[in-house]
Amino acid sequence: QKANVSEEEKMQCMEYIMAESKNLLQLSYTMLDMAKIRNEEFSVEEFDLCEVEEQINSRMTSICVEREVTLSSDICVQKINANKVLFISLISNLVQNSIYACENGGQVSWGIDEMNDTVRLYVKDNGCGMTEEQLNRVKEPFYRVDKARSREEGRTGLGLAICAEIVEYHKGQMEIQSEMGKGTNIFVKFPVKFTV
Repeated sequence: QKANVSEEEKMQCMEYIMAESKNLLQLSYTMLDMAKIRNEEFSVEEFDLCEVEEQINSRMTSICVEREVTLSSDICVQKINANKVLFISLISNLVQNSIYACENGGQVSWGIDEMNDTVRLYVKDNGCGMTEEQLNRVKEPFYRVDKARSREEGRTGLGLAICAEIVEYHKGQMEIQSEMGKGTNIFVKFPVKFTV
């Protein structure tokens, strides 16, 4: 016996299936990225950070407009020695996470400066922030602070896990400071003269 299902219900089911398929595809790509970082040899080069700044800010424009979040940047270092693709991926993940953590009217700032033989990347937001328990678990693969919201947005919960892999590859250190209702600050420090 066939179930009596309306056209509206059929469309809702199809939309759900499509959304879940998209999430699974994104998850597969992300898992491949993590495997590559762990197992492949990457080239390291010196590159211009002003170009990276323009690329990141351009890439984030549509998300910022959609979520009504203001993004600003301040680059005080002209060049860095790293893997360019991984470095851009690191900044993109961190900045995007901060944008998603903000409500309408939120603010995100990121930048790069140099301190005592280290290059420091920072990303700051005035978003929802995290509890101490969330802060302790946020680098775990698949952990999502807001599970329902992340799932709706098609996010896998692997963004910070990938960032941690990239930071470790570059022999850097990542520190996350956060407080509920006040936002999150992320600091990543790299050796000035990084060698693989």
